[in-house]
Amino acid sequence: MVTGELILEVNSARRLSAARAWLEEIPGITYQDVKTRKIDEDRADVPMDEKMAAGQDVEMTPELISYLTDMFHQQYMNWLDKPLPVLSGKTPRETCKTEEGRKKVAILIRAILAPVCNPGVYINVPRKEMFRELNLELE
Repeated sequence: MVTGELILEVNSARRLSAARAWLEEIPGITYQDVKTRKIDEDRADVPMDEKMAAGQDVEMTPELISYLTDMFHQQYMNWLDKPLPVLSGKTPRETCKTEEGRKKVAILIRAILAPVCNPGVYINVPRKEMFRELNLELE
C-alpha cells in the first residue's frame, strides 16, 4: 500500500491478468492503470511513490478523516450500482431481485473490509445504510 493505493507487482502479463481479475471481484477495488518496465531497468528511474519506505504516514487531521469518511461513504453507496464480475456483470441492486441474489449481496457487503488510513484510523463501512438501501435484512 502506498498512500492508500494497492500496488501490485507481477512479472508476466498472464499473472497481471489473473491478479486483475481476482482484485476486481473485491468490493471497493477500482483498477487504475498499469506500468511496465524491463526486468533490468534501473530502479533509480522508478517514480518516488513506488519506492517510498514503509512508515511514511500522513498526519490524520480531523478534517482529513472527515473528508475520507465522506469519500468512502459515497464510494460504497455507488458500489451498489456498479456491475461486478462476481455477480456475472450485474450490479448488487439488480442482483437483489432474487432471494439467492439477496443472500449473495448480503455476504459481499458483510465481507467488505474497513479501510485503514493509518495505523489505528479506520473508516467505517456504511453496512446498515447499504442494507437499508437494498431492503436487505441486517441479520
